[in-house]
Amino acid sequence: MNEFRQIPVEADDAVEVLEFSLDGQSYAFELAYVREIACLAELCPLPGVPAFVMGITCMHGQMLAVVDLRQLLGLAEHGLRDSRQLIVLQSVGMEFGILGERVSGVRRLALAGLQPAMPTFRAAACPYLKGIAADGTVVVSAAKLLADPQLVVRHTPEEISLN
Repeated sequence: MNEFRQIPVEADDAVEVLEFSLDGQSYAFELAYVREIACLAELCPLPGVPAFVMGITCMHGQMLAVVDLRQLLGLAEHGLRDSRQLIVLQSVGMEFGILGERVSGVRRLALAGLQPAMPTFRAAACPYLKGIAADGTVVVSAAKLLADPQLVVRHTPEEISLN
């Protein structure tokens, strides 16, 4: 009798990701950086910020910047369909939301199975990409997004500005 044995993936060899769709493409963030998934109730646009900052919203009594991943990565826009899924990314001292169309779920990806970015990705996207999974899911490095100083939205009572 043939017995199927699943070889366990070592913690260093894999990462748990949250998958979501945007413009019909599947994307993923490392689950360790996802604080929560919420339904976006209201979005207030901000004047004078880069195009990738869609605006701010209030969550749990705190102001939260909402970033358009398509703009940030330099991807073609097809209009957000039913984009009310807000994926809140968080690290020490930094958090913001990414708007997606549909959250698919969580899965474990082998890091060794990730391929480098395809040449079709613009140069702006490459620093943020962790790799492309065998099924075409684009794995975006939440750590790199959260560490990027251009994504720091300062909000004080006097003014709201972008670094």
